Amino acid sequence: MMKVKVKFFSVLRDAAGVKEALVELRDGAKVSELLEELYFRWPKLRDERDVIVLVNGKPSSSLELKEGDEVALIPPVSGG
Repeated sequence: MMKVKVKFFSVLRDAAGVKEALVELRDGAKVSELLEELYFRWPKLRDERDVIVLVNGKPSSSLELKEGDEVALIPPVSGG
């Protein structure tokens, strides 16, 4: 098992009710597995399905995670 740090921003922070969380996953888990775990823990996140995922500051949606990775979840930016 491994642990990754997840940081929530903007409406995602509101939906989760926390600023960040330490999440334990199986070794070699992918970003999609992390997202499913987060949706299980915080069902309100399901309402915000369009998210930008950064792993250690780099965009990624299919990357295999490693122990100690930092994952940022950011809602899409809109406006004008």
